[in-house]
Amino acid sequence: MEENDKEFMTILKWAGVVALVAVPLVLFLKKLKAQEIDETTEDDANIFAGELES
Repeated sequence: MEENDKEFMTILKWAGVVALVAVPLVLFLKKLKAQEIDETTEDDANIFAGELES
């Protein structure tokens, strides 16, 4: 029984480590993707943006 508890705690430990790495990574990627969308729509809203850049 004690061996099963050890294995269970090991699984929980690794699941926690994966969650600690994955959650901030997912949030960072969502923020990065949202910024990309904002940058592309910003130029589309200004129909003269291409003429001003040239």
